Formats: sequence, structure tokens, C-alpha cells
Amino acid sequence: DTFYGENLKFLHYSNDFFWRAWESGLYHWKDGRLIIPILLNEFGLDEAGDLEIVAGAIKIDISIDDSESQTQFIEGCENPEFFLKAPGKV
Repeated sequence: DTFYGENLKFLHYSNDFFWRAWESGLYHWKDGRLIIPILLNEFGLDEAGDLEIVAGAIKIDISIDDSESQTQFIEGCENPEFFLKAPGKV
């Protein structure tokens, strides 16, 4: 069975976010969609960065909201200050 966590943010890191953006990246499952922000926002690839979750996938929803999802994601990082800087200030 295929499943996903509603509003879950997951970071999968191979060794290069930009040259291997289909293998590495931040994934966010929300509202029946899989959002891949690097493909969507940095490369403007709407069709590859905002995908409908496949029919029949089991949604696991434990009522995580956006701020909770972001907080847990950042607390799991080795260098959380990197993610807390304003865009363009990194």
C-alpha cells in the first residue's frame, strides 16, 4: 500500500539538491498534493513541483498544522539557523 502523512515535510538528501533535484529535496504532502518546493519555486516547474497524490494512497492525518510541521522539520536539522534566515540572506 502507498501512504503519506498529511502536512508532513520530509527532506531527502542525496548529494546535490540542484543537479539531482528529482532525487534530493524537500517534500511536503498537503491537501491531496505533493509539493516539491525546489522544483516549484526555484526552477518554476509547476508540473513537476506540484503533483496530485495518487488515487488510493492512504492518508495518515494526525492534525499537524503548518507551524508544527515547520518546527519539527527545523528541530531535526543540524544547522537550523540556515533555514531560519530570510530568503536571499543565506
